[in-house]
Amino acid sequence: MRSIDRAFGIGLGVGLFVACGQMAAPTECTIDGATYRGGATNPSPDIGVCQTCVPTVRTSGWTNATLGTDCGEGRQCVSGGRCARVLKALSGTGMSTWYDVGGSAGEVWVVGPTSQALRSTDRGATWTTLSLPGLQYRYGLFSAAPGQAVVVGTGGSVLSTTSGGAMWTTVRAPMNRVLRGVWGRSAAELYVVGADGFIARTTNGGDAWQVLRSQADGGLQLTLYGVWGDASQVLVVGEGGTLLRSTDGVTFSRIDATTTATLAAVHGTGQSIFVVGSSGLLLRSKDGQRFERVELPVTADLSDVWGVGADVFVSTASGQVLASSDDGATWRELSTSGAQVLNAVWGTSAQDVYTVGVSGVVLRTP
Repeated sequence: MRSIDRAFGIGLGVGLFVACGQMAAPTECTIDGATYRGGATNPSPDIGVCQTCVPTVRTSGWTNATLGTDCGEGRQCVSGGRCARVLKALSGTGMSTWYDVGGSAGEVWVVGPTSQALRSTDRGATWTTLSLPGLQYRYGLFSAAPGQAVVVGTGGSVLSTTSGGAMWTTVRAPMNRVLRGVWGRSAAELYVVGADGFIARTTNGGDAWQVLRSQADGGLQLTLYGVWGDASQVLVVGEGGTLLRSTDGVTFSRIDATTTATLAAVHGTGQSIFVVGSSGLLLRSKDGQRFERVELPVTADLSDVWGVGADVFVSTASGQVLASSDDGATWRELSTSGAQVLNAVWGTSAQDVYTVGVSGVVLRTP
């Protein structure tokens, strides 16, 4: 009889436990002293709508939303329950490694290590494959207006088009060096930089060039990677912490960057001038003369920088894109769809940003 009572007691206890478990399914979360119904979103402005109350998962804390969930304004839920702007992969870009991206309002150009380039006039929805003369690597490009582009690369090659890439002209240039960067105030006034500390300038679209600095005339022997300027100055960056500045467009003086790291790119946003380099190095200046280091949440090599106003974007060699909306004071990471190496970043506005890299990667903000 005792064994029967024991068996009955066990059966009754199990039955009550199941019944109570079903009746007591939690419907609320109690977090930091406040009670929320299931499905409520985290009201914190630092987290946004990517954390919700899911009582069946947790009753004393928020549950991160599924990665990729739309959280409004072209943003998605990313790791850590954060709502962030994302960069989406664009199709039709081939498998080549792309080295640079640029353009002008309504146009995007992409160049790489082959005799092909890409051009889009619909924000990357469709692409036209362009054939470039020669087999040189193409490291840099500049576009002053729709349909116009200048591309530079190995062998001192400088190519120019005013027909949207349908026809290309090989620009006459007194250089047989690897050219890594090009920038201009217009299609007529251009600067190119590259190996052996080379800097050259043209004011007539390439019909004539003035060599401003090179190994041959006692200039720097290090490779220069980036060039940018505005109406009052031109800045050039390169290996060994090289940071050069000119206020007359002809004579360059060295600025102490307080680093020997390789500097990969320079860009001004209208509020500040930013320089990026190896091992997460980011420098910022208000006048192009005094630079301070800005701390970033990454240690990867930084490959490029672009921005406008208070919005700044930085690409990295480890496939990240960092964004700041307060002139570099704080940073957030954008989702990059698993990209491995990103070589360049550029945009037409803070809402229309592109980045390119290995394996044909071309990403764009929604």
